[in-house]
Amino acid sequence: MTLCLLLIGAPGSGKGTQASIISKKKKLVKLSTGDLIRDEVKNGTELGSRLGPLIGTGNLVDDETMLGLVKTFFKGEDMESGIVSDGFPRNLNQAMDFNQFFPLNAKTIEIKVIYLKIRVQDLVGRIVNRRICIECNEIFNVSDSYTIGLKECVQCGGELILRDDDNEAIVRKRHSIFEGTINRMLAFYGDNVTIIDATLNRNEVTRLILEELDK
Repeated sequence: MTLCLLLIGAPGSGKGTQASIISKKKKLVKLSTGDLIRDEVKNGTELGSRLGPLIGTGNLVDDETMLGLVKTFFKGEDMESGIVSDGFPRNLNQAMDFNQFFPLNAKTIEIKVIYLKIRVQDLVGRIVNRRICIECNEIFNVSDSYTIGLKECVQCGGELILRDDDNEAIVRKRHSIFEGTINRMLAFYGDNVTIIDATLNRNEVTRLILEELDK
């Protein structure tokens, strides 16, 4: 049975951090749509030139473009080990299309969905302290006791930066968009969904996810 773990939650809920941790612990391929988009922008591609201004204002990438990015990603990866997806699918349309093109026989897939639930007021405080490595896309929160004042990535030594879209106005806008889609997503995945309080500390959230995967 091949695991397909979907981490869903509002932007800033900790999906990226947990996806990185779980992918290493469970030896899963990590799919991060945020990383795919940022790579396009960083590499100065034609698509990146269109996406940069879009995400900088808090708007989301359209479904067709997002699905195209994910399909291209799948073509270059061996999915037999299983995947953990950070930020995809983001809405019901993406979830339904995902079921159609995921490159494994449906009978061999075990889908588990973790919903990292958090209130918008908790998100705002978290996002303004978030930093991302410009080299490997590792995410850190510089308000944590073990990362206060951190300037370089502990994984690769790359510079840590504050993303352009990490500000309160954009956080609230994206959270509002997310709130308009989450209930249909939860209904679609039904009993495959486990809800975890994303305000718990990082290690506790990881423990709860691993506990769910071991059931």
